[in-house]
Amino acid sequence: MIAGTSGSSVSYFRYPNCERFDLHRGYTDYWILELDKLGNLVNEKTFGGFFEDDLENICATKDGGFVLTGSSVSQASGNKSESPYANYDYWIIKLDSNLNKKWEKVYGSNGREWGKHLVETQDGGFLLGGTSEGGISGNKLVPNYGDKDYWILKLNANGNALWQYSIGGGSFDRFAYLQETADQKILLAGTSISNPSAWKTVPLKGNFDYWVLKIDQNPYQAPNHIRDILDGTTFSVFPNPAAQWVQLNLNRQPRQAMVKLIDMMGRTVLQSEMAQSNLQMDISALSNGQYLLVMHEDGNLTLADVDTITLYLGPQNQAPYYDYCLGLKPRRIIFNPGTENPEFQDMATQQGIVCLEACTLVLLSTGQY
Repeated sequence: MIAGTSGSSVSYFRYPNCERFDLHRGYTDYWILELDKLGNLVNEKTFGGFFEDDLENICATKDGGFVLTGSSVSQASGNKSESPYANYDYWIIKLDSNLNKKWEKVYGSNGREWGKHLVETQDGGFLLGGTSEGGISGNKLVPNYGDKDYWILKLNANGNALWQYSIGGGSFDRFAYLQETADQKILLAGTSISNPSAWKTVPLKGNFDYWVLKIDQNPYQAPNHIRDILDGTTFSVFPNPAAQWVQLNLNRQPRQAMVKLIDMMGRTVLQSEMAQSNLQMDISALSNGQYLLVMHEDGNLTLADVDTITLYLGPQNQAPYYDYCLGLKPRRIIFNPGTENPEFQDMATQQGIVCLEACTLVLLSTGQY
């Protein structure tokens, strides 16, 4: 398999009796050729819009297909179906074994991004790397630290982003290569002219230096992540706010988990089983507003052996938390002054939960808690 960038129209190429037969679409296109053992052309495809599309990397995948990685400034046109966010963006294409397109993804910001390298990971997803000069915008959720930074994304098997890293110093850092290590860390390499600043801790030795890092996966570094650690379980929900989708990540496999989105009236508007350590929910059909995301596990609960819930939330704001609080199966619920709610108290009592109207601080100070 040979892959690269072409600006040629349909024409004979270097090898005798071989003809380029797939259409040229723009200024430059992705061009992929399959040759037999004798160098004869078996199949070829071009992918591009009506302007510039530059291929940098091809990755063979475990299913017998391929993933193409590069950058594109073309609008949706030709056989490109997604437009860039501003200028050059990462353009990723998944192909089957016959070089037919299965899906494509564009990742970019209000600046320029150049996709450089992609590898398939042990879990069947992908690690994608390149160089970015844009800030938080488009579908880039992490800031830039200098003129140009490494921008690293973890994608699932369908090309959807699970998390992102932005890595750089205060000046110019250009990404070149990445690799997943045996211990599921990430090895990154590129060049840098940044002095120690932001991510970079080593001094500059010359003009352009090699800059190599080994980093963890699952960074949760974006400012619009919600992150918490509870009983050893790390979970992250992002982006927040969200428009098209919301992602939930755990640091372990869930146990018969159900994830619900609840509106401010306490109604479950969306729910999905969570069978893997990450779940992406399509929320594009929901109305604008505030929603509560709740995960229940039927095995060992993330919150186990809850004795008491003490409320400091007015009754008009409690409805979104009914299912969550009752699902914790506490022994009792304390309704502090001003939080009394007959509806909620009746629901709890029916489940055998003791409801107490009292002040938690007074109970503590008098030894009655």
